[in-house]
Amino acid sequence: MMPANKLLVTILIIFISFCKSAFADEFRVISFHYPPYTYQDGRDGLAITNIRKAFERAGHRVNVQYYPVARAFQKFLMDKDAFFAGHISQFKASDKLDYVTNLNVTHRVLVSSDYTNAVASPKRIAVLRDDQIGIDIAKQMNAQPVSVENNQQAFEMMLAGRLDFLNCLSFECETLITQSGKKLSVLAGSESSFELQLVYHRDSNSGKQALLASEKGFFRSP
Repeated sequence: MMPANKLLVTILIIFISFCKSAFADEFRVISFHYPPYTYQDGRDGLAITNIRKAFERAGHRVNVQYYPVARAFQKFLMDKDAFFAGHISQFKASDKLDYVTNLNVTHRVLVSSDYTNAVASPKRIAVLRDDQIGIDIAKQMNAQPVSVENNQQAFEMMLAGRLDFLNCLSFECETLITQSGKKLSVLAGSESSFELQLVYHRDSNSGKQALLASEKGFFRSP
């Protein structure tokens, strides 16, 4: 029978080996502050959450590093093993990069089902705290942004007539429409697609791992 101390050492070795195999590698992901997809204050936005889940399914971990926009580009280009959470169009073709699709979502704007253009001006649209996409949509619609903490608060304000528009992702919109008893609907022509990518350097080990994770369906858009 194996002595207790030797048995303990054996168990520890097996445990350490298991941990190493369960998380074979840790990959760096470089990004910048772009709510609600990426946050530099420690929160994981939608883009980072999806990346973490994908790599966990593949048996790896990620370490996310945030920088100001220009420096984030520079850091990524200098680090051939890193990923960039953003979009490949932000780089030059000569940078020899490629990507896998991280998220492919559809933004929609909800209105009251009896909405008409005769709503008092300026029209009011709910914008989540720090939501850059929501701010951009408000500008495009020439609407007054009203800061809200979450879509549930915006939903209640919409039903109370305190808001004219509510920006949400397609799957969120469907839930809110059902919850409203069809009192809310999608504003005609308001749908816009938005794709976020995980960019990598060609012929890098990180790129091979991203492609493998993508081929296995580990990147699952909401």
